[in-house]
Amino acid sequence: MKIAAMILIAALLVIGGNLYAANGDLVVSGGLQVDGTVSLINSNTTSTIAEGISYYAQTDGFLVGTVIVSAASQQGVQRIEGYTGNSNPPTKAKGYASVTGHIAAQWATGMAGSFTIPVRKGEYYKTMKVDAVGSIISTRTYYFIPLGN
Repeated sequence: MKIAAMILIAALLVIGGNLYAANGDLVVSGGLQVDGTVSLINSNTTSTIAEGISYYAQTDGFLVGTVIVSAASQQGVQRIEGYTGNSNPPTKAKGYASVTGHIAAQWATGMAGSFTIPVRKGEYYKTMKVDAVGSIISTRTYYFIPLGN
């Protein structure tokens, strides 16, 4: 009877408060059911990153890039790229965004493009601006959004 009770206890874990995995990983095999809220994105560490610099991912996360052209009467193309991989710097582009065409006065609010690509913990990531063609002047912003801590 004691063996059956031990198996039942091992199969059912009820936590009446918070569960933390400090300085390690919490691994769940099979399914995980949660009653209540779950937060995977640590908003305190979402950061703007610099263009052309290679970064090491301390956690899984998302690399986000945006390109915006807001002034009227511009013609041309502006493209940005996001790279991830095991090498430093990463060499495989996995995300692209571009603003292209003629931005006439009636579109004075501008045009925009963006990409979002997953990054695995332990990979490197970076962003690049591909040279603009024409008279496009753009604002480019890049973020890394970590999942967890």
